[in-house]
Amino acid sequence: FPIPKELITCPDAYLTRTSVAFGPLYSHPAVLATWRDHEENAGKENTYGYHEYWLPVIMPALNRFYREHGFNVEFYYEAPVEEPVESIVGETESPGIFTRLFSLGRK
Repeated sequence: FPIPKELITCPDAYLTRTSVAFGPLYSHPAVLATWRDHEENAGKENTYGYHEYWLPVIMPALNRFYREHGFNVEFYYEAPVEEPVESIVGETESPGIFTRLFSLGRK
C-alpha cells in the first residue's frame, strides 16, 4: 500500500481515510502501536495546519486515491465568506471541476 511521498510526515491522515477501500475494518483489543507523548505536536504547528497542509496536500491526495480506485467520494472545501479565496491552495491535476473545487473551494 504505497503512501504518497508528500504525506511521509503525516501518513495517518491518509491511512485512516483510505483503508476502507481494502475491505471491512475491524478493531483489535491489543495495543499495536505506541503513542508519542511530547511537548510539540505537528498538527498544532502552522506548517501542518489546515490551510498549510490539509487543503493543499492531504485533501488532493485523498481525492486522487478515491478517483483512481473508483470511489464516488470527493472532499472539497468551501471558504467562509470572510476568508479570502487566494488563501485556498490546491492541486489542479486536470482542468475543469477539480480546478474549481480545489482552487476556489466551490462547486
